[in-house]
Amino acid sequence: MRPAVRRESHARTAGLVAGPESRDGSRDIEGAHPGATGDGRDVDAVLDALAGFPRIAAGDPAVLPDAAAEFAGDAEGWCRLEAEGVIGELPEWVQGAYDRILAAADRVAEATAGEHLQHLDCRADNVILDRDGAAWIIDWPWAGIGARWTDGACYLFDVRMRGEAIDVEEVLGRHPLFDGVADADIDSLIAALTGGYMFKSRLPAPPGMPTLREFQRQEALTGIAWLQERWA
Repeated sequence: MRPAVRRESHARTAGLVAGPESRDGSRDIEGAHPGATGDGRDVDAVLDALAGFPRIAAGDPAVLPDAAAEFAGDAEGWCRLEAEGVIGELPEWVQGAYDRILAAADRVAEATAGEHLQHLDCRADNVILDRDGAAWIIDWPWAGIGARWTDGACYLFDVRMRGEAIDVEEVLGRHPLFDGVADADIDSLIAALTGGYMFKSRLPAPPGMPTLREFQRQEALTGIAWLQERWA
């Protein structure tokens, strides 16, 4: 893989990418995106970095979106699909479990409420592993405030989407980032994300992005498969 080189600003990311910084508060990061080996060996490094995100104190001057509200917007995808009368066109398992999926998605605002900085777009292409194996979280246009664990769960969603050979349920059960997180809260986030992806996947493709809707459809199918396994 061609090495990825990115310059990250200390101020822009609130100093939350691992590693030393230069005198001007930024540094060049040379490395590669995680997941290249497909065996999950990089997952813990990424989750360790996410676990270091701080709690944002009351009265902090930073004004960032409410992550819970963002996820609630994703959850509305299920109701929009129902309003369009297309639930019968979705996978058979979704039709049978629809009420449970909707109930899980509906409580996502409660499940993901919190006071920690979150990236809110945590996929492998927004992470770089440096030569020492430390994970740097890059590109922060969607940052918000929410529950400490949500970025980690979203990254595991991406791990499944990319087909890495690792048991994400085992990771959820052992990594400190998920200590004390209820299974129902994880389910709620998965259900909400899946509804958002499914609804968006049925929209017309935006100009210049012909593959976006298929990508979103695959994301939705990933979420459906994950819920199906968790609820088996």
